Order: sequence, then structure tokens, then C-alpha cells
Amino acid sequence: MDSDSERLKQIAKRLAYYEDKTGLSSEEILDRLYGMGCDDVVCFHRNLTREKRSGKQLKLKNIGILGASHISRGLAKMFAIRGVNVKIFDTGQEILDEFDDLLNRNIDWMIRKWELNKTEKKLILQHIKCSTQLEILKNVDLVFDTMRVDFEQRITIYGELEKLVGGDTPIGIDDETLYISKFAKETKYPERIIGVHFTYPSSRRNLLEF
Repeated sequence: MDSDSERLKQIAKRLAYYEDKTGLSSEEILDRLYGMGCDDVVCFHRNLTREKRSGKQLKLKNIGILGASHISRGLAKMFAIRGVNVKIFDTGQEILDEFDDLLNRNIDWMIRKWELNKTEKKLILQHIKCSTQLEILKNVDLVFDTMRVDFEQRITIYGELEKLVGGDTPIGIDDETLYISKFAKETKYPERIIGVHFTYPSSRRNLLEF
């Protein structure tokens, strides 16, 4: 048994003991542990049990996002909290600075609502990198495109992107105004281009339309 599984088993046994003694739920006990400064234990337990509930189907190590939009913030949080590295590209540094500011404020709001803790904030932020250089997306496993640009701009960006990622790297485009099939024909590997639609807020919805 690996060390993570063994530690989770020990924490689960301890939680069961306290549940029996106090009548509190495991989440109530975790919240109290967090308040006592045991946030590393709480973060470990919640993150690992979240992985186990999903069957560890998420095999991605690195994802790329084109466009620092409100949808991107939700996606970045959703993947980063699961330990996936998120690389975000946008054309303007001011856009990325605003993205970073809004991301931090949103996470702080979630901490005040007891939805996250400070350790989880650190975990999220250390897995998110932003750049105005498209090279940040080199060799990612999956790309989400949330940009709001015209057809020709997107063609230009994809011409450079295809030099950086493998031909089998899926690219999901979230743009209801774009004819996906028409755009895909302009790319080197049209079969990997798919249209996607996220239900807002993307970080709280287990739903993705293709």
C-alpha cells in the first residue's frame, strides 16, 4: 500500500473514532481541525478522497488554456486543486494581471465561505502559470480555447500552437460564434478540434457539452 493510501486510512480511522465520540460529522470534525491549525491534514484528506470518488480517471499532468477569461478561472481552479499544472496564454499582460487578481479574490472569498482553506489556495496557485508567450503551452496534454478573437487571429495563433503540441493533443474550443468544422479544416490536424461548452460556473459544474 502506498504512503498516501496508508495515511488516508489512518485519518479515516481517527475520524470514525471522533465521529463516534462527539456525534459530529467527518466534515464538521475536519473544519474544527482546520480551525486548530491542522490545515495540512484537512487538505490532504479532502484532496485524496476527492480523487478516489472520481475513480482517479483524471490522468492529465498539464493542460493549456488559450485566453484568460472568467471561464478560464473556473477551469484553472478545477484542475489545479487536483494537482494538474495549468498553463494559461493571453496576448496582453494587463489581461493576465487582471486574471490573477480576480482569481486570488475569488479564492479568498471561497476561504471566507469555508469552501477552501489557505493550504488549498497555495496548492491551486502553485499549479497555475500565465504568460503572454505561447511557448508556455509546449507539450501540454490538452488545450481549452476560451479566446474571443476573430477567425484570422485564431488561425494565426493555431499555426504557432501546432508547433508546440503533439498532433494527438485534443483542443476544445468554447466559442458559440465559431463554425468548428470550417475552422478545423484550416488546421493541420482537424480531427482533434472539438467544440465544447461549459456550464457557468465551470468550477462548480460536473458538466461539459461537446
